[in-house]
Amino acid sequence: MGRTKDIDQPGISTLSKVSLFIDDNKQILFNGFYVLGFAGLLKIGLSLKAFEQFKHVKDIPEEFFRKNISIFGHVDSVQVERIKSENVPVLRVSHVPILTLGRYKSDLALRLPGVNVHADFIGKSEDHLRIICLDKKVKVKLLSHTDHHVIGQTWLKTRGLWSKCLSTQMISEGFADLSSEDLDGRFVRSLEKARAKAKKERKGIWAALEDDQPGIVQRIIDYIKNWKKK
Repeated sequence: MGRTKDIDQPGISTLSKVSLFIDDNKQILFNGFYVLGFAGLLKIGLSLKAFEQFKHVKDIPEEFFRKNISIFGHVDSVQVERIKSENVPVLRVSHVPILTLGRYKSDLALRLPGVNVHADFIGKSEDHLRIICLDKKVKVKLLSHTDHHVIGQTWLKTRGLWSKCLSTQMISEGFADLSSEDLDGRFVRSLEKARAKAKKERKGIWAALEDDQPGIVQRIIDYIKNWKKK
């Protein structure tokens, strides 16, 4: 009450009156700011569909694909499917909204882009994917979709970062080569780098690959043979 009387005193400046008013009513003002802040966050969350779970491809807004928005999911199963003459890894994923109070089942068929699994390594590639990502959370950068599949670059978290790309992983293990899809140049270069690594390490389909350049022993033998012919 004393502060209110002070405000009414003659000669007190406007700034002082405002300061006294805020001090007397700071709890009410703070509560108002909290309510407005929560309402703002709620509005943003609803506009971003942060509370909504996508259960099927058709539930995901087209804008998410155009802007390559990232979503999160929980991997429920793994399978290599035959799609347009290529063997493509497909994960069955339950979408995890940004803001959620629990886990809900959904059925998104997530296609790993840029990967064509060799026919001899379908079983091994499925086993490998089950080991590294089954029952785990993944981050998916949405690229495109068909009527039945979401196509998205997919990462696992390692050491706190979403850094393990599953498409790159399949190719670097030698289970697959690059697919015929039209993809972003930066992504394609990462896949080509993974293929070069698999070739160098003679993994999977590259196990029987011959060297582009003969080893030092072979070069010596070739030199001796050529020398004898002279």
